[in-house]
Amino acid sequence: MKQIVRKITAVMMALVVLMSTMSFTVFKHYCGNTLVDTSYFTHAEGCGMEPSSTETLPGCDIVKKNCCADKSLTLEGQKDLKVSQEIQLAKQFFAIIPVVSYQADYLRTETNLPNYRDYHPPPLVRPIFKLEEKYLI
Repeated sequence: MKQIVRKITAVMMALVVLMSTMSFTVFKHYCGNTLVDTSYFTHAEGCGMEPSSTETLPGCDIVKKNCCADKSLTLEGQKDLKVSQEIQLAKQFFAIIPVVSYQADYLRTETNLPNYRDYHPPPLVRPIFKLEEKYLI
């Protein structure tokens, strides 16, 4: 049971480090006010209504307004991880106390415990409660 808890704890800690250092981007394509496409790893596909270049209407200088918009949301992970090889016992003392206390209280294995399986009480020579005449009523 103890090994299973350690393995689960190690996997959980690895996932915490992985998720805190990973960054990813969510790309969204809007056509007007409507969300058309969402993508997590590549750019979102367009709806086909984007102008190929700045189009002008024939005969006038009015530029056609683009109704589509591309938005991206970037979740940045932690970039500066500090790998420390130096462990000082004085600074880590608060983490050692519960472990030592747990081991002392719950993981105590005594091999010299008395075994009362083959113990038989001495034979009763005379009933003591009759000699002292004390009865529970």
